[in-house]
Amino acid sequence: MKFPRKLLLISPYLLVTGITINTWIQFIRGNYIPQWQHWAALVLVVLNGVLYMRSIKRGFLFTGIILILATINLLAFFPAISWMFWGSGGSNNAIYNLGIQPSSLLFLIIYTVANGNYLADLYVNRKEARANKKSSSNQ
Repeated sequence: MKFPRKLLLISPYLLVTGITINTWIQFIRGNYIPQWQHWAALVLVVLNGVLYMRSIKRGFLFTGIILILATINLLAFFPAISWMFWGSGGSNNAIYNLGIQPSSLLFLIIYTVANGNYLADLYVNRKEARANKKSSSNQ
């Protein structure tokens, strides 16, 4: 894989890592207090870095998982956690969905748009490998 392609695949991770480092600097300075979502994000970002060192493909896919978890408010990259809710029903019996973090949703969209072809290629290659494995076991 050529360097520009690798850089494009790693760029969402670098963005998330930079924001996470900035967030933890804010915590060390005492400007904010970390919540459990920040701790979970820190652990997963470090694990993701280890995965990137071992395999770019696995690291890239794990970055997508991290972004999905952050989008549904299970991780937080920024010091202040902000989320949106929407629901239906009246004020007494409203049904709400999970909260979504708009910034993480934006990162997930950028991740998907920038690397959609690579994701599609991974899917097709995996499907072909399964089909080849199935056909060779039938013979």
